[in-house]
Amino acid sequence: MRRRDLTVPALLLEAVTIIIAVTYMVLQIAYGIHYHRGPLMIIMNCVVMLVVYAFFTLLSIYPEWVNRLPEETSRGKVRTLTLWMVRLEKLIFSVGLVIPCVFDVIGREIPGPASLILVACMILSAAGFEWAIIREIKKQS
Repeated sequence: MRRRDLTVPALLLEAVTIIIAVTYMVLQIAYGIHYHRGPLMIIMNCVVMLVVYAFFTLLSIYPEWVNRLPEETSRGKVRTLTLWMVRLEKLIFSVGLVIPCVFDVIGREIPGPASLILVACMILSAAGFEWAIIREIKKQS
């Protein structure tokens, strides 16, 4: 990630996302110990989280990959919007994994439409950012 992309709000968002990701892994371990789940299940859940987190982090480093734009088009406001979209999607994904995990650890069943709400949040936020990115690209040309 380039130094100019690391603003204070971006760093705070990344820090919150990292804390949520670590919390997810700790809750997975607590859930596995409390409900006597095998270590393979815990490891696989944590690996999925790490792989998706690493993918979003890679997209933060190379935001031009998101829209398959040439690097000269992916500058200025287009780059900023893409970075914020990736960071927000990473946060929504992390929160979406932690919420069911918290419900599992406390022994409650998560409400039915919770995962649909998560998917809707991800789609709507990505669509909103993509709409803004497309408008910005049209302004540039």
